[in-house]
Amino acid sequence: MREIVDSTAFEKPVLFTSAIDLLASTAPFDSFELGRIVRSVQFQMDQNTCLFCIENGRMGGYLGWILTSNEIVEEWRTNSGTLRPDPAAQVIVVTILAVSSPDMIMPLIRKAKTRAGGRPVHWKRLSKEGITEALRSVP
Repeated sequence: MREIVDSTAFEKPVLFTSAIDLLASTAPFDSFELGRIVRSVQFQMDQNTCLFCIENGRMGGYLGWILTSNEIVEEWRTNSGTLRPDPAAQVIVVTILAVSSPDMIMPLIRKAKTRAGGRPVHWKRLSKEGITEALRSVP
């Protein structure tokens, strides 16, 4: 059984440690500085801008995002600007996505889009070698 929940569904320490455990075993996050990942997940949980995919009682996926403007996304898309939150909150940008199975990706993205009032969702894939493809979107 698979369930997608937000950070209010279970005790936060359980969700947090499960998410960190998943990220620690998923590339490219397994090579990131621990402090950077911890701060990002904590921020996303505090803002409730993250989702968890629980499958058969285990953490199978984590998706965290920021809300930002179309202008910031366009600069980020061309690698000429820094991705950052913006009060304009026109779009969602996925900043962390880790799954144990690729078939979890689109359900997580669709749920994030729904949770954020139907705003468009953008993301880039990142590997240890860097960005592996252009900006992807669900309008």
